[in-house]
Amino acid sequence: MRGKLKKALLVFICFLTVTSILGGATAALAMDSTTYTVTYGATRNSLTMFVRIQDAFVPAGTYLSNIGLNSPEDMFLYDGSLYIADTGNARIVAYELESGKVETFGEDILKGPTGVWIDDFGTIYIADYKAEEVVILDSDRREIERIDRPDESYFGASPYKPKKIAVNDFGTIFVVSEGTSEGILQFNADGSFNGFFGANTTGSLSLIELFQKIFYTEEQKDRMLLRTPAPVISLDIAEDNMVFSVTQQADSQFDSIKRLNLAGANTFQSSNFGRPDYVDVSVSPSGSYYAVTGNGYIDEFSNDGMFLYQFGGRATGSDRNGVMTVVSAIETDAENNMYLLDKERGLIQVWTPTDFAELVNSANAAYNAGNYEESLALWGEVQKMNPNTLMANYGYADALFQLMRYEEAAEYYKLCEDAKMYSDCFWEMRSEWMRQNIEWVLLAVLILLALAVVDHFARKRYAYHEYIADAVHEFKVRHPLIKQLTTDAWYMVVHPIDGAYYIKQRDRGSLAAATILYITAIAMSLICRGLTSFVFGGGYWIGSSPLAIALMEIVPAALFLVGTYLISAINEGKATFRQMYIILGYTLTPIIVFWPVLVVLSYFFTWTEMFVYTLLGVLMLGYPCILVFIAIRETNSYSIPKTITNVLLTLFFMLMVIVAAAVLYILWRELVTFVLEVFEEVRYRVFQ
Repeated sequence: MRGKLKKALLVFICFLTVTSILGGATAALAMDSTTYTVTYGATRNSLTMFVRIQDAFVPAGTYLSNIGLNSPEDMFLYDGSLYIADTGNARIVAYELESGKVETFGEDILKGPTGVWIDDFGTIYIADYKAEEVVILDSDRREIERIDRPDESYFGASPYKPKKIAVNDFGTIFVVSEGTSEGILQFNADGSFNGFFGANTTGSLSLIELFQKIFYTEEQKDRMLLRTPAPVISLDIAEDNMVFSVTQQADSQFDSIKRLNLAGANTFQSSNFGRPDYVDVSVSPSGSYYAVTGNGYIDEFSNDGMFLYQFGGRATGSDRNGVMTVVSAIETDAENNMYLLDKERGLIQVWTPTDFAELVNSANAAYNAGNYEESLALWGEVQKMNPNTLMANYGYADALFQLMRYEEAAEYYKLCEDAKMYSDCFWEMRSEWMRQNIEWVLLAVLILLALAVVDHFARKRYAYHEYIADAVHEFKVRHPLIKQLTTDAWYMVVHPIDGAYYIKQRDRGSLAAATILYITAIAMSLICRGLTSFVFGGGYWIGSSPLAIALMEIVPAALFLVGTYLISAINEGKATFRQMYIILGYTLTPIIVFWPVLVVLSYFFTWTEMFVYTLLGVLMLGYPCILVFIAIRETNSYSIPKTITNVLLTLFFMLMVIVAAAVLYILWRELVTFVLEVFEEVRYRVFQ
């Protein structure tokens, strides 16, 4: 028995030795990776948004772990072979996946290759970083051309250090040059420079940068660091010749992967996930794409930029597979197998898709091919396995939308909080309803017009409206508070100057009515925020508190009331605090009256009417500001310039109070912390 064990052990050791010498694929010893995706309804890009799901990919082994790869920077899959830019050894390594055959070339002509690409004719394009050249070899690996630094005047002083390279079906060569912020270098098939492509933008100015731009002198601006766009660091080209670019830019992580058309414009509308530390991207033949970070996290996205899942991670030990140390490149094949180049360990790690990943990819492929019924069924299977995930519900909704089942699709888009697609569904449903009921709509309009005509002649003959008006007037006389809340409030809206005068003279308005208007305005704000259609930003976000929202409105309003009174008191103003309190309450009438109307309209408007809805919202909030200005001017008998001064000083007063409150809060918190620490120290020394 003992002899058989020794023989089996000897055979196993010989097998491992032969495999190590050949440098072929090594089986995965252990898996240290799990798969996560995004759940709907969570805060964007926070840790709470991730849920663990079935493993999408599993490590299948490693390649070329013992051939001495030295800091390899890139690889390309062509005709069943992986071509690796072995930077430290100044060569290209060709590894045939099926046979395990390894070949090297370029040792005598390359200095430090960091990028490699092969076109459909077998022509090899190499970005030689150290030589600062692009080297082109024919299919027999003989040098045929070198592309040096462009001498065109519009290239300017940009650095020319080719880092990555890609070629489309038209022979256009795209080169990523390290440190070039103008975009990707674009060369024609003959090697002539054709300009920059797909440049990033600098983004909006921060408050500090805006202040510096306005108030700094030209000399101070010259001493500041220039704001330049983040450079592209890697790229890939899809089968439809779309260029995918990778940018490491912390303040725009949702644009870290861009899909550029022939004009260099990003065709991704937006993504629901992104990272600022991607190092490479690979587009699969099915259209989905994979982005990898330097520490080995892999994110898969659908062809329209929707995040599917994340897996991988950084290695904690050299004997763990499924995690990486420092990743420099990623490639995928037609079977969705994935190859990751680990430049620190000098090897290629292989991942194979599970049945779950194949199901997701099949659902995406069916959708892209226009087989929406099949895609719907497949996404339904994914949904059964992961009912709360964003990708399952979103993919299901997309298939429903293409099948013109808009009402069902709208429910899932609302679940995924996609206001744009929900709006598109509602637009289709609204159009269909109008087509089916247009005759009833016209009939209702005609009936209303007929009633209006009848009412017009009835008023002339019977004057019944006068009886109604007299009855309403008598009711308001008996209940003055009702008059102050209705007639006086509306009078302030349509006749603001006269309304302010009458309130000042105590002919209209009252302290009780103003208080009710304040409370009603706050309540209306809370109610309308929650009831507005989510297409236009309605509803409360997760964890929000109505009390906190109310305080955010009450505190500024109270500060403005106190501030404008104090400023007017020291600037020869004639208004009393009571007058300011009452009249500012009446200026809130447009919000109370028109905000509910806007809420109702939000359920009938779509994104195509966004401009109209936004304009109405600006008018609703802007007109009370005009009323406030008129109220301050009339009650204090100010001129227009003096009123402007009062408003500006009031805003400054509010800012100073908020800053002072923040400072006092920080100091108080520090004092409490200090007292507690002293108490704990005393308690420890006395009672221990």
